[in-house]
Amino acid sequence: MAAAEDGHHTIQSCQHAQPMGKCAGYNVAAGLLGTAPLPFTADPYSNALDLGSAGAVLTAGWERTVTATGPEAKTMKQDINTMWIYPAVDDPEQILAQASRLLNS
Repeated sequence: MAAAEDGHHTIQSCQHAQPMGKCAGYNVAAGLLGTAPLPFTADPYSNALDLGSAGAVLTAGWERTVTATGPEAKTMKQDINTMWIYPAVDDPEQILAQASRLLNS
């Protein structure tokens, strides 16, 4: 878990790994340099849970409002796991853009 805005806490999840890592790295450096840390903001806060043969469930917001279930949610979860969570590796401009501490990707 990580502390987030307004007293909320995120659960450990693949879709938050990169932004959490960027924030943590920035805050380690800030601590060493004596500057102010950045708060972590999950933007947007969402979760995707694979339910095996039953499909998946997608939620949004801190209240975890269900936004999709079943096969539709399963397709989205598979896209997250196979495409969205991986950083660029062969495009220098995209790598630098994704490295921005101000982007949640």
